[in-house]
Amino acid sequence: MVMVVWLQSLKSYSVSDLHRTSVTCFEWSVNGMKLFSGDSAGVIVCTEFDFTVVCALQTCISKRGLSVVLLCDTHLVCF
Repeated sequence: MVMVVWLQSLKSYSVSDLHRTSVTCFEWSVNGMKLFSGDSAGVIVCTEFDFTVVCALQTCISKRGLSVVLLCDTHLVCF
């Protein structure tokens, strides 16, 4: 679960919908609008936050079959 804080309220979003195994790492984009998450099955998900309408959109961007151990902004490393 990801907690996003606004000045007026606290919002939470689940990033587990596209992950079927344990999430092994997270990385925020430089501007804080995207959260990349990787799991032990090699699935990498990009969650994009739209703070103007208070919603999040998830997209599966990779399914490599190898555990993700490191995410670095736009550089995705799998071992």
